[in-house]
Amino acid sequence: MVAREERSVYVTNLNSEVTEDLLKELFIQVGPVESVFLKKNEGGGSGFALIAFEDAESVLFAVETLDEVRLYNTALCVKPKGGSEQEKTYRRQQDEQRHRRVSHLP
Repeated sequence: MVAREERSVYVTNLNSEVTEDLLKELFIQVGPVESVFLKKNEGGGSGFALIAFEDAESVLFAVETLDEVRLYNTALCVKPKGGSEQEKTYRRQQDEQRHRRVSHLP
């Protein structure tokens, strides 16, 4: 089985009303979820979560599908877990998209 790091996304900008159950229901729409870890800020500010999928393929699909989705009027920030091969692939794709946009400028 692929290491958990390669099957996980890091979610930030979470409203204090967001629960582990809600995150699981949302992320199961893009792939089978193995676990959800939610850390809320004590002062009521935005928290973060780590979502581990059962397969690595769900990671980039989750980022493409759920990044900037609004929960409780707050846009989620969904990225591959730092240091993973998935994160490197994501960053490479982002760089390629930026390059294509810039190369089409007059």
